[in-house]
Amino acid sequence: SYSQLILYPWGYTDQPTDEDLLLEQIAVDMSELIQAVNGNVYEYGQAGELLYVTNGDTTDWTFGIYGIPSYTIELPPDYELHGGFFNAEKDIQSIFNENLPAMLYLIDWSIQNSTSRQDTFRRIKQRPKERLKVKNKIRFKQDSLGGQGAQDRQYKKIKAQNLKPKTEVRSTSGVKSKRKNASKNPYYRGTKKKK
Repeated sequence: SYSQLILYPWGYTDQPTDEDLLLEQIAVDMSELIQAVNGNVYEYGQAGELLYVTNGDTTDWTFGIYGIPSYTIELPPDYELHGGFFNAEKDIQSIFNENLPAMLYLIDWSIQNSTSRQDTFRRIKQRPKERLKVKNKIRFKQDSLGGQGAQDRQYKKIKAQNLKPKTEVRSTSGVKSKRKNASKNPYYRGTKKKK
């Protein structure tokens, strides 16, 4: 809790995954199942775009390494004045009840679309191996397809960006969200997808 959201990878960036349509469709289905219980609407979208950018997220890891569609469910309320991170004890059962059909759907979807352990390892093995390289205290991902040239291009691009004058001042004042009561949730960045 809190925000009443269904979030999927990526969380570390606001750029979509190659499987964005699949991740979104599963989230749409889960949102509709939750709403059917008692009318509560859970918005859905890519975590890094809908809520905020984060790192070290388990959903990014399970999706990035194993290709497993992974989700974070932000429970009610949708803003702090309705309890924030601490739900009232009397609300716990209803929150459980509204989320149960979506969780059972996700379990069923996972069973129907699972692969054997051997297939999973074969799929992972076919992906380019990545490792981090450090050059002038900047970390770079280098894969077997990019080689040293890709690393050098990435380094030059970052170096050029760092040399640009930093005169831009970002302000969130005056920014309006389409989401009801969004201004009351300090963590909410806005909405892209809404059912």
